[in-house]
Amino acid sequence: MRCFLLLISIVVSCYPVAKANAFKFAGETFRFELLEEEQQWALEKSLKKRHESLKENGVPQEFTIPNKMIFYRESGEGHCYALKNRNYPFSVGMVPSDLVQLYEEEAWRAYQQYGKDAPPLSVVLAMHYTESAFNPKSLGDRGNSIGLGQLYKPTARILLQQDKAFWSKYFYFDRKGQHHFRSVRDMVRFTFDFLKLEKEYGADNKFEGIRAYNGIGEHAEKYARKVIMRSLVYERFFAQYHQRQIDLGSFTLKLNQMLVHQVLHYFGQGISPTEFNALFNVCMEQIKGSFLFPSYYPPQPFSNQESAMQVDFQSVHNLSGESHKAFLMVEDGQCVFSYFKNASVLLEVINKEDNGGFYCYDFWQGKRKILFDQEDLVDDTFYSNVIPGDFLFIPKGTLVYAPREQITLLVR
Repeated sequence: MRCFLLLISIVVSCYPVAKANAFKFAGETFRFELLEEEQQWALEKSLKKRHESLKENGVPQEFTIPNKMIFYRESGEGHCYALKNRNYPFSVGMVPSDLVQLYEEEAWRAYQQYGKDAPPLSVVLAMHYTESAFNPKSLGDRGNSIGLGQLYKPTARILLQQDKAFWSKYFYFDRKGQHHFRSVRDMVRFTFDFLKLEKEYGADNKFEGIRAYNGIGEHAEKYARKVIMRSLVYERFFAQYHQRQIDLGSFTLKLNQMLVHQVLHYFGQGISPTEFNALFNVCMEQIKGSFLFPSYYPPQPFSNQESAMQVDFQSVHNLSGESHKAFLMVEDGQCVFSYFKNASVLLEVINKEDNGGFYCYDFWQGKRKILFDQEDLVDDTFYSNVIPGDFLFIPKGTLVYAPREQITLLVR
């Protein structure tokens, strides 16, 4: 069986090339082409300032937010855009341009102070989107919770009683008994420090730390699960845009040491460099001959304002290989719907004999109804029992999508 990667490149642009190139920093941000020209230049200026500040302060790339996750928002506004996937019970928020630099600088500061036990940027973004949808003016619990992280008034009082010198740097109480953050930066910084110092968040205590932020009981458990899932989606976006070069030399050395140890253990003798290189080359050929599908979170933007989606491009490339059957492995954090053009194609694939045990279903009068053919499809909204880690047989002639890499596999 031969697999061909078709490479089609369609560049969609609403602007002349010269004008598009003028926006070095802002051109890739979310909904950029829909902004007024004055807003475009304001965003470009803001992101240029952010770039210079990050460079001056030595903030590593791993602590930065990809431009495609940023949308323009003037300081003081509260609206937010989000990415929504119908196959997940939650959305994740795009990051407002007026908060981006604060999050990046405070995440780097926290890491320098607490090391690997510092709350990562992905967790704080997930918490703030969950708590306030990135609105610094957000009020909750009948006005008792304020800010990006929704600091609860009784909690604020307790913190000042315990260590007023430290926590008063972040917030204060006015004469009427209402608490206020001293600045938006303090809202961001507070969550990093509060999670670590008061909720004992750490590399080995992530879930418990996030749960404690919201209190105790079943509600706190659900809150922690939601934040963790959202943080994983952010991490996948970061990994997508912050790709690192693989250190093949280090990998080869570690693999060599492991194989030598195993060979000595079982056979009482070592393995020569020539034998190792031959074995290593066989392993690499096996990897190159496999299908590697990237994780992807298909974006469907929505907002409390007019929503739009920018079409970028699709790619084509030629590739050939031999195999008896083609299988797709659904990755962790992925859903099977992401790989197919539409519901009809997925339904046709999943009902093949080689995919016994897998099925699509919908709900009818409160009961699960298995879908067997196209006539059972009422609309494109239905479910599947395929989960990450499962292998799905792909028949000949099927188009399989890897949207993040913008490539299409045609199985032949």
